[in-house]
Amino acid sequence: MTNGQFFSEGFFEGKFKTRNLSIASTLSALGHQMEVLPIEGRPHLCGFIFNDTRAIRKDITSYWERGLAIEPQLLLEQYEILKAKIRHVLNNQN
Repeated sequence: MTNGQFFSEGFFEGKFKTRNLSIASTLSALGHQMEVLPIEGRPHLCGFIFNDTRAIRKDITSYWERGLAIEPQLLLEQYEILKAKIRHVLNNQN
């Protein structure tokens, strides 16, 4: 897997990959673990990688159908945590 494969959101190689901060924050708030990686050739962008599971597929479907209920403060906290992770990843690139 290369970091450059983040231009399309979706399921690849047993993973769910996205650049969408909103869905990444939501999935993180729901307890899904992820990696944050820089995107090759795009020095100011990161992508988010989650393991492909039945639970994450269900939550992604519910997200797009607007069927999730998440405590707003938890979602905001996850958003801020992800922004900090992005800054960390981007500041530590070679």
